[in-house]
Amino acid sequence: MNQNYPAVKSKLVTFIHSKVQEAGSTGAVIGLSGGVDSSLTAYLAV
Repeated sequence: MNQNYPAVKSKLVTFIHSKVQEAGSTGAVIGLSGGVDSSLTAYLAV
């Protein structure tokens, strides 16, 4: 399987940013458990 990872990252970051803006917020609070999913979420949200 051939993925364009930079494009996937860009789409995810854009989605997160738009949802935060739609909520009328300037940031987000993320609960981290230390797992891979939490690490990925933190990476994309920063």
